[in-house]
Amino acid sequence: MNGREIESHYKLETGFAEEQQLNRQRHEESQQLHKELLKESRSQNIDIDYLRSQVAKHDMEIHRFKATVN
Repeated sequence: MNGREIESHYKLETGFAEEQQLNRQRHEESQQLHKELLKESRSQNIDIDYLRSQVAKHDMEIHRFKATVN
């Protein structure tokens, strides 16, 4: 290999290593975002379940009141 080929080869290897590092960073950021979205989704599901439970309780109270009035 002559000097120019060695320099070109070095640039390719350096570029490849930089691209690998960028891909790792992107993957880590993506994984972190995914975890945060799952956490938020679970939190919202818990809120939804709580609200459904409250609605069911209120519906039962309304039913009882209607039954006592009639």
